[in-house]
Amino acid sequence: MLNILVVDDSPEKVARIRKIIYEFDELDKNRVVVCGSLLDAKQNLVKTRFDLVILDIQIPNREGEDPVAVGGVNLLREIHSRNRYKKPEWIVGLTEFPDKLEAASGAFSGKLWTILLYDASNTQWEDSLRQRIWYSLDLKAGQTHGRGFSSDIGILTALAEPEFNAIEKRSDWQKCSDLPDDTTYFSARLDGREKRLDAVGAYLPQMGMPAAAVAATKMVAHFSPRYLAMAGITAGVKGRVELGDVIVPDPCWDWGSGKIEPHATGGILRPDPQPHRLDSHLKAILIDAQRDAEMLHRIWQRWPGKKPPQPPRLHVGPCASGAAVVANEQAVQSIGEHNRKLLGIDMEAYAVYHAAAHSPFPHPMAFSLKGVSDFADEYKDDSFREYAAFVSAELLVEIAYKYF
Repeated sequence: MLNILVVDDSPEKVARIRKIIYEFDELDKNRVVVCGSLLDAKQNLVKTRFDLVILDIQIPNREGEDPVAVGGVNLLREIHSRNRYKKPEWIVGLTEFPDKLEAASGAFSGKLWTILLYDASNTQWEDSLRQRIWYSLDLKAGQTHGRGFSSDIGILTALAEPEFNAIEKRSDWQKCSDLPDDTTYFSARLDGREKRLDAVGAYLPQMGMPAAAVAATKMVAHFSPRYLAMAGITAGVKGRVELGDVIVPDPCWDWGSGKIEPHATGGILRPDPQPHRLDSHLKAILIDAQRDAEMLHRIWQRWPGKKPPQPPRLHVGPCASGAAVVANEQAVQSIGEHNRKLLGIDMEAYAVYHAAAHSPFPHPMAFSLKGVSDFADEYKDDSFREYAAFVSAELLVEIAYKYF
């Protein structure tokens, strides 16, 4: 069972948070502790190791006193610096003030914690909090059943060339020959400047969501990676991304999901997307990586051949996956009606997200990180395939070295 600490002096916010927590039948209400002051929170952190701490940024030192503007940030730093506290498994910051969010984001992202903007009028923060609770439950269930993570990262690509070839160039990959499986798996130690990561990799027997779902499921079953990544190339939406940019889907959905109904043209798809979202911890990592202009410029400089005139940018935003290769601008516009901020279209990402979410406990944190090689229109060609695959592979490994 999870031990959860809520540090907040607002009865309204506490009630909303309790409502979310109590949605989970697996949680014991007696293991949820609510503190309205920093002093009370510190006393509980000395006695109990919490799996999840939900921490208001503006909180009083003692009950009845005025809130301290950065009281939650001060507690966060104290937890990290003092050994008297039992370190929590995860900390989520929460504030209803946009200026406080901006001021505290550095303290939270610097330690790879999450901070959310509380808004009584919408549920976006609630969805993020639910995702964190789900992941904590998955992790606890895996520990209870004696199953943990066996490798750091699993990497899938749709194609051997140029996608997996770009991954192979980053390390000395060896075939895994002792598995009773028709997929060829590779393993490697990714040696960074300060760490070493155990990695496994494979490419699909064919493109598409069925092959991606099967490959992702088998990789999780065989190797139990903490992170599951899809690398390679994708189509981007013209005007929102440039050739060579890299896209991470959030949310990701199947653009062919829905119902075809009668229409004057013969039939029309009424979409019914069931999107998957990034884990909030993973999203915080990727948002931080977006700002690393030096890393992106370094990757751009390393490519020896034809490339765009500017370094790649990393985008995190809505993407759709489907069963068919799209090479028609009108089709892109139609898919874009599902989400007005659509960034890209591929054939595998949604399947990888779905397979990871429904894998045995503990679930890996799944994401797709693909380079834009075309715009899914009539002018689609292979001019930037190798460069896009290179950028995807290089950025994936750089992020893994820095954050995982």
